[in-house]
Amino acid sequence: MADEYAQRCDEFFAWLEELLDEHAGVADYESNGQICEITCTGGSQIVINRQPANQEIWLAAKSGGFHFRHDGTDWIDTRDGKPFGERLEECLQ
Repeated sequence: MADEYAQRCDEFFAWLEELLDEHAGVADYESNGQICEITCTGGSQIVINRQPANQEIWLAAKSGGFHFRHDGTDWIDTRDGKPFGERLEECLQ
């Protein structure tokens, strides 16, 4: 299970970096594959990191903190069921 989580996280961070590269005018970022720090053009920051003990990915933004678990297809918010991509888009606006 831990190996599967690690692989999913590796894939997730590769996808996230690709996505942020495609939208370079919206935000700058630094990532080491464990933590990604995004600085938006307005100056606000978003931090995304692995939480291996919980098998989750966490996102911290000015609008709040969000936890995501993989459902076999996507990373889903544990509170309201939103996919990670939708939540990130909201936080970037």
